[in-house]
Amino acid sequence: MGNTKFVNTGTPRLPSTSAVQDYAEPTTRARTVTRSRLYRVLDSAVQSSSPQGRVLLLCAPAGTGKTVLLNEWSARASAEFGTDCARLNMTEHENNVSIFCASLLRALNSIVPVSSTNLPPTFDALDRFITELTTSIKDLGKTTTVIIDDAHEIYDPVVISVVDRLLHCAPANLSFIIAARHEPPQSWNSLALSDRLTRLGSAELSFETGEIQEILVQSGILLDDSALTTIARRTQGWGALVRFAAMYLSGRHDIAQAVSEFASTPRPVADFLVGELISSLPAGSIAFLLRTAVPARFTVDLAMVLAGDDAAAHLDELERLNMPLIRTDTADHRTWYTYHPMLREYLYAEYRRSDAPALHDSHMQASRWFEGHHDYLAALEHEITLDDDTRMIELLGRRGLGMIHDGLGHELISALRELPVGVAEDAGTQLLHAAAAVTTRDFDAAAAYLEFLQDKALANAWQCSLFLGLQLETVRYTADSRQALLLDALTRHRASGDSDVDAYVQLQIGITQNLHHEFRESVQSLEKAVVLAQVRNRCALVLESMTALAITYGVSTDIGAMAEKSDFALTYANDHDLSHHPITEQAASVSALAGYLRVTPPRSDAIIDASSLARRSAIGTDTPAYGWHATVIFALQGLELAQENRRRPASVMRDAMLRLISGGDHHTDTLAFLPVVVHACLNVGEPDWALRIVHDAAHKFGDTTDVRLGRAGIRLATGKVSEARVEIDTIASSSPQFVMAGGVYAAVLDACIHARQGHTKLARTALESALLRARSSTALRPFFDLKAEIRPLLSSFSGHFGDNNDFAENLRQRLEMDTTTPRPILTPSELKTLHELSSGDTTEAIAETFGLSVNTVKTHLRGIYRKLEVANRREALQSARKVGLL
Repeated sequence: MGNTKFVNTGTPRLPSTSAVQDYAEPTTRARTVTRSRLYRVLDSAVQSSSPQGRVLLLCAPAGTGKTVLLNEWSARASAEFGTDCARLNMTEHENNVSIFCASLLRALNSIVPVSSTNLPPTFDALDRFITELTTSIKDLGKTTTVIIDDAHEIYDPVVISVVDRLLHCAPANLSFIIAARHEPPQSWNSLALSDRLTRLGSAELSFETGEIQEILVQSGILLDDSALTTIARRTQGWGALVRFAAMYLSGRHDIAQAVSEFASTPRPVADFLVGELISSLPAGSIAFLLRTAVPARFTVDLAMVLAGDDAAAHLDELERLNMPLIRTDTADHRTWYTYHPMLREYLYAEYRRSDAPALHDSHMQASRWFEGHHDYLAALEHEITLDDDTRMIELLGRRGLGMIHDGLGHELISALRELPVGVAEDAGTQLLHAAAAVTTRDFDAAAAYLEFLQDKALANAWQCSLFLGLQLETVRYTADSRQALLLDALTRHRASGDSDVDAYVQLQIGITQNLHHEFRESVQSLEKAVVLAQVRNRCALVLESMTALAITYGVSTDIGAMAEKSDFALTYANDHDLSHHPITEQAASVSALAGYLRVTPPRSDAIIDASSLARRSAIGTDTPAYGWHATVIFALQGLELAQENRRRPASVMRDAMLRLISGGDHHTDTLAFLPVVVHACLNVGEPDWALRIVHDAAHKFGDTTDVRLGRAGIRLATGKVSEARVEIDTIASSSPQFVMAGGVYAAVLDACIHARQGHTKLARTALESALLRARSSTALRPFFDLKAEIRPLLSSFSGHFGDNNDFAENLRQRLEMDTTTPRPILTPSELKTLHELSSGDTTEAIAETFGLSVNTVKTHLRGIYRKLEVANRREALQSARKVGLL
């Protein structure tokens, strides 16, 4: 029992107090940093109004600044708040209970009169001693704090028991601060449950970057941001290491070189780590440290592979000793451990010096473990260290594309830059460079890598398949004429047997088949891609394939299936932690488009501001990560949801659509948007925008079906009915293959034009066709875009639509309830006249301003009143402001 002795009387007595050391007042160290955030924690811990005394446990490794912090705080607390602090610095001697009690009394008597409390002559008297001491302090009523520093030195069971009872019996005006390198064996849980315990650890004690800078400035060292970041990252705010840095850099002329040298763990730091942390450990723990320092981070499972079956026990002991070991719990329910970077660097260097063959084996074990647990980037880092070209090439062949599918393309490329020349120039490595470039939509770089490989012999099936797949995706985005040839070659090409490669290839085949209007084949290819991507759980690739499948259904006019598949894709993204992945934005855009075309409320996770989309930058350009299509869609959505200022989302939609047209890529999808965007422009009263879009599309792609649909809509809206009829008849005579909602737009426009022309029967026939197409595709947007023309037709022909009567009646009721007011389309002269009306000028004054006759101005006014459905100037101005014309 520690240093306890027994006398012959049989009554246990405590040893004499002759070994008690003199109590020393704490001194304040020069050149300190004011740590206000920690002072506040200490203040609140000891000044609480708890019915019992508070306890603060300050537990951190050597050199983290515990003692300095307590010195500074106690001096400040005494000066500012009148809080008196008694201090015990625990040593080996205090494991004698009589010495401990005497030291405690002496420390307390230096600030409060407790001399009446007698030292316990026997063990039986310990309870009376504790009661007398706590009662004496309580009766004095003075706020008192006892600091027990280096409490990790306590191991005697009796002393431990005395401390424990003091902590639990402390009155409200007595607080304890226990400082230790590792947690002493007290009853901390019961203190925590009674809400009397506050904990501070190494994370809280670590110096912040600004504090590190202050320490360095005190030593005359001025660092730029980069050098300061290096020191902060390497020391991680560990107090002793920060001060080592200050000493190491002090007086050096070449600061940059000195910072670089310090980052490599100089000898003074190594000596400190050995002396304070490692030298006292048993051989088994040291061996554990060396072996687990090989990976940058490790789990208990990996530690068992590297250091043996007793790894968990060693880890528990190191945690108990408060070794600078960071514990992180991740979303996949794993617990990872990481050493302080300078400690790990020292351990690694020592392992290499003492047993290089064992270090080599540990790297191989770590590589196998990480690959088996799907952390391929970590496995590659260990293979690079092993410096075996064949092993690196094999690993990249097995797992490289998977890393890119998992969103690690940037990290993989960074790792590839460290490869030896033989590995870097391997065809497989070049293919991975091309694949990573494609994922960032840098198709110029991808094309350069593929051109480099054009005349190279590809070693195996996966390389051949991936090469063709990358070529197909690249030429598709660069409008290369080889697209059809590559599609045919890939369709006939045998599968490689690598699920990552084959999933990617099927995805590219399916997307390209969709663009070629081979919809059935596209669905089959994309469904294969989904299945293959699930083999190795490539969640992002699964999501991309699901989204492409939804697009194919939408382009093939099945808007209902488009909505179903895109909603499923969004649910999958949420379930697999992909909500912030750029491909999720594309899935959300497809869902938003389906909702817009079906005129249904969007999902909450499919509402995105068009200006906040993820961006990609390549060769000086900055564009949305998945192209301008998503911007157009979310602008349409914003236009639909806007209560006021609909012009802003409309202008975003216009600009994005013009960018799409000028780019020329994915022209099939771009043209499918054209009727939708044209009518959105018309409904905000901007026929000039619609004309510009149709003009640019016709110039870029020719007079396609969708261009003619857009032009017909503009002609009808501006009263040029005969010209609108020519466009619709031309479409009908060409046996078109409509995409997305194009067929419904064509039939609705046909009905409206016939109605304007007085062709009642033809109007009803065209409306029946529109209802049939809409019921099949679930696309109702064309009816809402032209609701002013459609509502009276549905009412006039009510009950004459056969099997579609119920559908037509439901649609009519929805149109009646729709409160969205299309902005009237005024001619330029009418708009100028309207703006003059707001000035209050008379008709004659307006005529004089424009140099027109009074009758001409009256004609403009009649046009304004008719289009705004008002009767006078006052109502015209009110209506114009309501719809955004003024």
